[in-house]
Amino acid sequence: MSIMSLAFSVGVIVGPVLGGVTSDRTISRCFNYGTPFLLVGALSLICGIWTWSSYRDTAAPSGKARVDLMLPLRIIYQAAMHKEVAFLSVVFFLMQVGYGLYLQTIMLLLQTKFHYTSSQLGLFSGVIGVCFALGLLFVVRLMLRVWSVVDIAKTGLLIAGICQILSAVFPHEMVLWCLATLVGCFDMVAYTTMYTAFSDAVGDERQGWALGVAGSVMAVAWVLTGLLVNLLPLFGEIGLLLVGGFSFLLSFLMMHAYGRSRAALNARAAS
Repeated sequence: MSIMSLAFSVGVIVGPVLGGVTSDRTISRCFNYGTPFLLVGALSLICGIWTWSSYRDTAAPSGKARVDLMLPLRIIYQAAMHKEVAFLSVVFFLMQVGYGLYLQTIMLLLQTKFHYTSSQLGLFSGVIGVCFALGLLFVVRLMLRVWSVVDIAKTGLLIAGICQILSAVFPHEMVLWCLATLVGCFDMVAYTTMYTAFSDAVGDERQGWALGVAGSVMAVAWVLTGLLVNLLPLFGEIGLLLVGGFSFLLSFLMMHAYGRSRAALNARAAS
């Protein structure tokens, strides 16, 4: 899981920078807003061919495999039947809504208020990606020496939420850059430890299912944030940043309650 998260972080660093550079006509007249799509299409084709030619699933069952399009929804329904996983799903959903709104609206704010070019926006996203990697490689490991997984998740949710609200209250260019480093770092801290909390909430035989639940919840949350951006004419960038920040804080409060309930259960079990 750590290797997968690291690969994700590297992609978040490289992708926006490449997208920003290859869509900026001031760098080359060959570049336009369609160039990144061509690049993504080419990379996807390469990955597809590479996977088809080299990957072999030795654990695959015999017989012809069938793609189940309803599987994500069925997983979410099953999660609702598991009290602890259901609670974590709500926390994770609110967290993803918060970060989704941040990532989409902060770019619009930089573009409308400071007239950022696409390459500048790509650089901004790349910095957030670097902070993802730093949070994963160093901050989480340091915090694990003294805190529990739940406490680390709470801290990440709280700091990311406060920094997002401060981004809305003090929308100055340098302030936004500084706060973005903290949002990126502690969002990854919360993201990684939330996945661990999902895994810890079930037995060894159901950990794959629990991680599937987390992935399904994240997908649904990002669909919702895409729809919420349509409220920009009503709330503006600042308003949506505040909504996302308070969504983070609500997830923190729920995670705090979750930690207290687990501590009480552990105390009763020990006695």
